[in-house]
Amino acid sequence: MLKRRDAPYILGHGLGWLKIKCAARDEFAIIGWTDPAGNREGLGSLLLGYYDSQGNLRYAGRVGTGSPAPCCAI
Repeated sequence: MLKRRDAPYILGHGLGWLKIKCAARDEFAIIGWTDPAGNREGLGSLLLGYYDSQGNLRYAGRVGTGSPAPCCAI
């Protein structure tokens, strides 16, 4: 699911949400997180890793959570 960048966040189905199929994909492990910046609550960014061809866990980068509310551990 994707949300149009210029559309406001509205809970539920709406015209701002799109369902697309991802053809090019990969798998990543969440290996950590950062603290939120500014006045945000919850998580900042998720830190991602992947396993290389030798089986070593490598840092891939970070992504924003996009979470509108504080996130809870599962």
